[in-house]
Amino acid sequence: MESSDGSELRTDRCLLRPWTVDDAHVEAVLAAARDPEIAYYSSVGVARTPALARNWIRGRDESGRLDFAVSMEESIVGRVSLAHIDPVEGVAEFGYWLLPQSRGRGIASEAVAALEDLAFGKLTLGRLVIRHEPSNDRSCLLARRRGYLEEGTARGAFERQGGRVDPACACAPRHRSSGAVIASPRSKARSPFGRTMTPSRPSHLTIWCSSVARR
Repeated sequence: MESSDGSELRTDRCLLRPWTVDDAHVEAVLAAARDPEIAYYSSVGVARTPALARNWIRGRDESGRLDFAVSMEESIVGRVSLAHIDPVEGVAEFGYWLLPQSRGRGIASEAVAALEDLAFGKLTLGRLVIRHEPSNDRSCLLARRRGYLEEGTARGAFERQGGRVDPACACAPRHRSSGAVIASPRSKARSPFGRTMTPSRPSHLTIWCSSVARR
């Protein structure tokens, strides 16, 4: 549900509000930057001091972006965003993270669903994209649960410690798609955080699709 002025989104359990530089938001950013997993996969990892946290928050207000702090019971538990919003092509890219104590409860999926409704509804976008490394098993799982289809690999698209990496790209068009998958054999990918995962889909694949109704 969208607020009357369009600045907030509400779900059954969450409130999504734009970031501000007040103390609660700054502390949430610092907490995210202290979490090794969030810091590795998200730009918030650089915000390790209050001054850097405020700079990161101010950057959430740039053109072509909608960025929300996700709150539950007055506490900020995560973040969800649309970046690179292109109203002409009708495309945007998702970003999200949750603080450790709030994981495993479906909160990220609930927040993503609220922003999807805004994107496909009021913003009239036709395609949402998630780019994530195959080792980022939490993001991969959320994307699959939300019905995003892996389309391929963006070579060298992300810069990480020690070099550039190849994120997998997944999309959710306004009209969901189905099709045949031509892929390499399943292989195990090791997360930087000690988890070995066998993806339910390979990290490199090609999909030929035919459109079907999204709902």
